[in-house]
Amino acid sequence: MHAAPILLALVAAAPPPGDTALLLHWSFDEGSGPIVKDGSGNGLDGASGASWIKAGDGSAALFTGEPASVVKAILPPEKRIGRSSWTFMAWVNPVRLAIDAKQNQRRLFSCGTYPDAYLAIDLSGAGAVQWYFCHKDGGGKVVDAGGATPPRLRAGEWMHVAVAVDRGKGLTTAYVNGRAEAQSAFPAGFEGDFSRSGDLTVGGGWQHYHGAADEISIHRRALDPSEVKEAFRRRMDVYGVSPAVRAEDRKERLLESLQAASAAWASGGPSKARALYAAIAGAQDAPPLLRSYAHLRVAQSHAAEGNASAARAEYEKIRAAADYPPLHRWEAEDVIREIDRVARGLPARDPAASRVQVPRVASYAAELWVAPDGKDANPGTAQEPFATPVRARDAVRDLKAKGLAGPVAVRFKPGVYAIRETLVLTAADSGTEQAPIVYRADTKGTAVFCGGVRIGGFAPVTDPGVLARLPAESRGKVVQCDLRAQGVTDFGELRDRGFGVANDTIPTLELYADGVPLTPARWPNEGFVKIARLVEPGSRSPKKPSVFEYLDDRHARWTQAKDAQLFGYFHWLWADGTVRVASIDPATKRLTTVEPYAYGGQGMHNGQGIKYYAFNLLEEIDRPGEWYLDRSTGLLYLYPPADPARTVFEIPVLAAPMIRMEGVSHVRLEGLALDLGRHDAVVLKGCTRCLLAACTIRRFAGGGVNIDGGTGDGVLGCDLSLLGRNGTWVRGGDRKTLTPGGHFVENCHIHDFSRIDRTYTPAVWSDGVATRIAHNLIHHNPCHAIRLEGNDHLVEFNDLHSVVRESDDQGAMENFANPTYRGVVFRYNRFRNVGNGGDGVHGQAAIRFDDAISGMLVYGNIFHRSANGNFGAVQINSGRENLMENNVFADCKQGVSGGWNAGNNVWKTFEAGTNPAFFMSDLYLSRYPDLAALKEKPGVNFIRRNLFWNCGPVATGNRAHLELFENAEYAAGEDPGFAGAAKGDFALTPGAPALARIGFRPIPVDEIGLYDDAYRATWPVASKIEDVPDWRSQAAPRRR
Repeated sequence: MHAAPILLALVAAAPPPGDTALLLHWSFDEGSGPIVKDGSGNGLDGASGASWIKAGDGSAALFTGEPASVVKAILPPEKRIGRSSWTFMAWVNPVRLAIDAKQNQRRLFSCGTYPDAYLAIDLSGAGAVQWYFCHKDGGGKVVDAGGATPPRLRAGEWMHVAVAVDRGKGLTTAYVNGRAEAQSAFPAGFEGDFSRSGDLTVGGGWQHYHGAADEISIHRRALDPSEVKEAFRRRMDVYGVSPAVRAEDRKERLLESLQAASAAWASGGPSKARALYAAIAGAQDAPPLLRSYAHLRVAQSHAAEGNASAARAEYEKIRAAADYPPLHRWEAEDVIREIDRVARGLPARDPAASRVQVPRVASYAAELWVAPDGKDANPGTAQEPFATPVRARDAVRDLKAKGLAGPVAVRFKPGVYAIRETLVLTAADSGTEQAPIVYRADTKGTAVFCGGVRIGGFAPVTDPGVLARLPAESRGKVVQCDLRAQGVTDFGELRDRGFGVANDTIPTLELYADGVPLTPARWPNEGFVKIARLVEPGSRSPKKPSVFEYLDDRHARWTQAKDAQLFGYFHWLWADGTVRVASIDPATKRLTTVEPYAYGGQGMHNGQGIKYYAFNLLEEIDRPGEWYLDRSTGLLYLYPPADPARTVFEIPVLAAPMIRMEGVSHVRLEGLALDLGRHDAVVLKGCTRCLLAACTIRRFAGGGVNIDGGTGDGVLGCDLSLLGRNGTWVRGGDRKTLTPGGHFVENCHIHDFSRIDRTYTPAVWSDGVATRIAHNLIHHNPCHAIRLEGNDHLVEFNDLHSVVRESDDQGAMENFANPTYRGVVFRYNRFRNVGNGGDGVHGQAAIRFDDAISGMLVYGNIFHRSANGNFGAVQINSGRENLMENNVFADCKQGVSGGWNAGNNVWKTFEAGTNPAFFMSDLYLSRYPDLAALKEKPGVNFIRRNLFWNCGPVATGNRAHLELFENAEYAAGEDPGFAGAAKGDFALTPGAPALARIGFRPIPVDEIGLYDDAYRATWPVASKIEDVPDWRSQAAPRRR
């Protein structure tokens, strides 16, 4: 191909020797003339209008991009492709890829008649190989299929292309230079018979191809990857491929060597594979990733034979290899620790190593006692205790003022402590590292701080007006009580709320029966309804309320309702909202809100399908457990869930946080139970090394624990449940200086949260730098469970299930919209039954990297039935350099979805340099070297040495920018060596087949989740895992 580097040559590789399915083979060895001879023996000579050039070891046809510059042939009926599989192969060296047309692509190959039955292969202006197939079905409807590779072709450079169509499997695979670059499935209903026409054209048929051709072959079967690769390699030297292509092929050969080594291990044991792996590890021209991985396999081979000293020696080399991936070096260091422990006669792993160690207080310089039957006038001894926490706090201040320097304990005897105002601790209440102040229950969980009251006095409803508004089926069953007569006069304020509308806690009155929250009367009783038509989205300026037309005449029952509300998803299916109803017009079936719905300044929008339910309606008390409060009279109406005489009914009255600590240091709350409140339970602001340990926090309409600023605060071993908003909110550290906050949430059981404000109120929300979230059990909520904003967070050993059960376009764990969030690690977490079965537009994932999140590490996690809709268990929205390595994906619809997308608005903002939260300082570039290449294109995400069992595709979405390496796929009937997949136990047994197949490091499953400890609120702990619909039967997500 020395004639001219700008020429495009299509040189089809010679067919596989002895290929009986060879349909056509044009070698272009004629060198001149209007006929191209067919070497297949089928007599399918081509009529050529192309020119001739010298190329490779002979000649090639040159296409000029003009209509006459093509090669044509007619396939007789018996030779047509019909419904069979087939493959097209060619070498290409584009002269010009781009074309000045609306569709920037040129046709390389076509066969048939458009649109009756047509096959086409194009090259795009960017250098992608594209394919498009279509046919008309029996009803005359055009059914089509297609796909494209990443842009791999370059003008003036010889490359090999192949498209293999497997009709039996319903898959098309496209290859460039012997490497499978893209694959697509045929859509349902694609049954094309391509025997209707025999017209075959190379070099055109539409926007004509500009280039040359040689050795084109068509096969009436789908060649397998090894055959395509061999066809490329057989002639790569003939066509003088570029150094870059040779380097890629060298890498491919090394990958094949890895596969050979893996096969040797499986057939002959680790010793048979060791030398093969060692050769790759020692190949200095190999990429560091391949050498490092092969080196890990060498070490693992010694370990598999019980040779710990030899394994340790190799791991030491890996740890010391500066050019190896940091993850592999860390893994080597971790395994070395395990080997050394075994050498000392200890178990390989130390569970305590991943657990926070809180120094116990051996003795106290002073102890103060509090009891429900005490008196604040008492001295605070065990025999004569105080009555209130406030008095005890003041007594601690007195002791400190008198010079007491040691630790102080305030001990609460069992019983209920009525809390009617916030317990406030300030800097004056601080301890020191050597002398903490500890507020503790004498026995864990028995000292109950209660912000509510019991109510009773229920009587039958007799008011004719009220009875008339009640549903007929509940008249005579609904009872009422007078809250004002029982001293409750503050009913709170009904306000619009929800994500992007009112993000702070709104004090909310609730009703509980025997500890269970009851339901404000609603319609429908379960689920949501849709609107008929959006009339007015609503706006704040000028102020216009939102208006929509409803579908069901049930709304006409509510025209007398004074404070009806709607809960729903009024714009996006990931943003909840509660709005008040101003009026209902049965004649027009129009509902008007009091205030415009306004998420981020936007009104309602029906693009994703508005859904809602109505509540706070006397007219809808139609089943046990529903209630309504008439705020004008103070009368509470209830359909009792059980006999009122034998049921404890309670409402919260405390409308502020129960405990507030500001500027406090070294104070601990231990074993306390905080119960019933309209607001948040505990707020820490600017505190240092304060701790909540073994506490029980439940039945708050707000959140559990909010930590705002400060350093080193922790929530340890607590149970948090029945919360209206978040479990914990943790802010700490300085992103600009990367100063760590050092806060932690560990060994907590957080469940049944986000009950009122149902999105963006997770179990843990962390902002800032270096929060550790570990060993928590989190379940049962409508939205995500953990949200991370910032840098250097560690999320490990958490057990999550039954989360993201309502909202759409979310993950159980997720972060959002800042590509300079770096250093975040998701390690050794387990996800089970995440999502709602794909109900929505997008889907639900276990981990979601939203809007350009990049550089995250996902290592050693278990994803079980945690991919819904279009989302994989890990979903990447436009980010890059995210690494998914050494994870188990079990029974997931897809493993990883999405990928890098340069068109995302976050990338545009980043390139414009207008967001001050996108840090690119010398500090950041030093800490996170990958940031230096953040503007380079394309971006790539990495999927390496993971196990996929009983899953759909390993990856979907932007496959062009995903690097897949040494992943192992197992079908449902295959056994990777799990301890008990049928029971959800995905620990690998010793000698598991998967360990021979790839260099997978077993996940320490036994260490995931809660652990028994003196600072654990309760033990043992049980939870029910909710079912999710089998992904094989999930309906396709709605697309709008």
